[in-house]
Amino acid sequence: MTKFKGWTVKSTEKVTGSKIAKSKTSKKKNDHRENAIHAALNQANIKHERGYIFHPTRKWKFDFALPEYKIAVEYEGGTYSVGGHTRGAHYWSDCIKYREAALLGWVVLRYVCNDLDKKVQKTKKGKVTFAGTGVEGIAKDILQLINLLQQNPIK
Repeated sequence: MTKFKGWTVKSTEKVTGSKIAKSKTSKKKNDHRENAIHAALNQANIKHERGYIFHPTRKWKFDFALPEYKIAVEYEGGTYSVGGHTRGAHYWSDCIKYREAALLGWVVLRYVCNDLDKKVQKTKKGKVTFAGTGVEGIAKDILQLINLLQQNPIK
């Protein structure tokens, strides 16, 4: 049964007879693209955590993290709708977060909506200007990075 507009979590649970998982890690709504990334990582059997707090004193979280390898995946939503990730103050705070992550030994892979769409755009002269890999491409990127880290461990 789907959740209809106006239904509360409690009423939906009552009708369906099953508990709805609540996110304990984040107050923000999950973007459908983040859910697609999560599904692709699961399908590729990549063990990961959502909303992983990586900093010892700050409450910064990664959208997805592989703590064993110190690999993080960040989906930067709202890049074309003048969202927070493209505005001065938020962009600056993201830079601080990613810099701190790097200093703690994390590799952060950042993606925007174009990266997740499987489409090719061509210029008038026929040159390819963009080729998105889809969410499967993120899983491939992570597996490639894990392979590189295993071959050349960071000391």
